[in-house]
Amino acid sequence: MILNLEDVKKSLLLIFPIALITGPLIPEVIIFFLILIYFYSNSKRQIITDFQNKIFIFCLIFYAYILLVSLINFTSQKSIINSISFIRFPIFSLIIYKILKSDEIFKQRFLYILLAIFLFFFVDSSIQILLKKNIFGLDLIANRPSSLFGDELILGSYLVKLSPILFALLLVFHHKINKAFYIIIPISIFTILISGERTAFITSLLLSVFLVLFIKFNKKNLFVIFTIFFLFLTFNTKIVQDRYIEDISKKFLKYNNIYFPYEYTGFILSSFEQFKNKPIIGGGVRSFRVNCENTLLDFKLKDTNSEFEKRFKKKYEKHIIDAKCSTHPHNIFLEFASELGSIGLLFLIFKFIYIFKIALKYFFKNRIMYDNKNVSNLLLILSPLLIIFPFLPSGSFFNNWSLSIYFLNIGFFMFAISAFKK
Repeated sequence: MILNLEDVKKSLLLIFPIALITGPLIPEVIIFFLILIYFYSNSKRQIITDFQNKIFIFCLIFYAYILLVSLINFTSQKSIINSISFIRFPIFSLIIYKILKSDEIFKQRFLYILLAIFLFFFVDSSIQILLKKNIFGLDLIANRPSSLFGDELILGSYLVKLSPILFALLLVFHHKINKAFYIIIPISIFTILISGERTAFITSLLLSVFLVLFIKFNKKNLFVIFTIFFLFLTFNTKIVQDRYIEDISKKFLKYNNIYFPYEYTGFILSSFEQFKNKPIIGGGVRSFRVNCENTLLDFKLKDTNSEFEKRFKKKYEKHIIDAKCSTHPHNIFLEFASELGSIGLLFLIFKFIYIFKIALKYFFKNRIMYDNKNVSNLLLILSPLLIIFPFLPSGSFFNNWSLSIYFLNIGFFMFAISAFKK
């Protein structure tokens, strides 16, 4: 029996969303084998043709830049390794793009995989909240359901980063799912909400607003009712109230009639100082965790006559200085500023402008006949912005697990762009 490498590639991609649940190792292995198969099964001429894709060329230039920055700074061995190996992710996106262009059935199967995953997490996380354990006996962590992720509280992040793909494919194949279509999106948002990840929930709300504004299926009102019902149901639970209301209020402290952010100020100031030290090229990939130790913060609040506020002032200033370090600054703009400098920020800004420009062109081109397929493509075009929203706290951009999901979305983004050009 001759092994069909094309079928192997598709099978590996179909299990990729499931592999992401296990952590970064198995997705990395899948990406490695996909790249091996790609170079083995394609001619040199075909590879050169594929590499002429404009999105891939942009990623290639960015790769060359981060590699150069890391070599110049040589902050750590880990920084060099991460920079050198970054190229695997753009190639991964290119492989996804080629499969999506050539195989309609693959997209449908990918949808069913995502549906199974999202429905499982909805049921399992609901059980975990009610019984304090999920179906595998894993405990509720800090009153937040994490399902199969265990101690890693990233359920909401995982779901929201796959949501643009799920929702886009649902719009294309909704006739095959029938009435279930109208409830799948609300229960996805519900699961993200109860996960307690605030950034993921805000992103899911942006996705919901987008869908309500653009979708034109006959029972839009039903979709809206389901969404409102699940939001109302969730916000009446103590777990969500604690996480979204009480916990947020603790992130700000009042001093001299001004509210100061308590948790991220040290990261912000440390990022600015690192940027000031190397404003052009930054310190290199994954350098924040190293350079923050040597960052001197000159943070002083305005003097006051109140004894209570004097004590608060001293405590707050000490907290900011002591809390200046982490593995990353918890915001993509701050990460690019501190680790890649002004040039790195230009890459990021150019990407956002390019995506907005393409999205606006697509919107105005198709505004007369805005069917589900056009909305699906527009959603995929906007997905890189939706899953890494620059004005919200975020994980590290250069985290391998996050990059795996991000470039999975980039593969679908490349496909949507090609559909637009037709």
